[in-house]
Amino acid sequence: MDKQDEKEEEEDAIAPRKSAHKQERVDTGVPRAVVEEKQQEGIEQVRRTANGAQRGKYRQYEDSQIIIEKIRSYRTQRFPDCEIMKLLDDMPRRTYYNYVKKVQEQDRQIMEQWMKENIEHVSEEMMIYRETLCQKLREIQAIIDDKNTLAKDKMQAIEQHIAISDKLVKFTRIGRSSDIESVKPDRFSIF
Repeated sequence: MDKQDEKEEEEDAIAPRKSAHKQERVDTGVPRAVVEEKQQEGIEQVRRTANGAQRGKYRQYEDSQIIIEKIRSYRTQRFPDCEIMKLLDDMPRRTYYNYVKKVQEQDRQIMEQWMKENIEHVSEEMMIYRETLCQKLREIQAIIDDKNTLAKDKMQAIEQHIAISDKLVKFTRIGRSSDIESVKPDRFSIF
């Protein structure tokens, strides 16, 4: 029995240096669940980075697609980001924003695909939007030019005129028109 005790002590001294996979082979008498618990305890301890900073406990989250759908749902309901992170079991900020980046990328791909499939509808809606802006500008200009309009109302109309003009300029230069033209430039011309 002394030889076996010595052998076990030797294995115990060598075991911490071995990987978890090799450690399972050494601990043949220990059930697999106990080995997995030991591994989890090692993961959950506070870690230090290469420069000595502390890192929090590592948590394995659910399937990434489930997390992405939860984030999309909460964002659709207009929850603030800090509250969403708390709802997701105090998810670290960096992890959360990595998921948000994936959500935005998926949304962009969906929108591009939809625009490719519905190019005529998109171009028609854009023309309607442009014409609506132009009509609003004409109405506001009429208010500004009217001599019977109060000064206070003229000032508000001028502010609205500037805001709508800015929208129209952004729309025609860098807005949605450039996105649509990049999808299928040969099918239509906006302006």
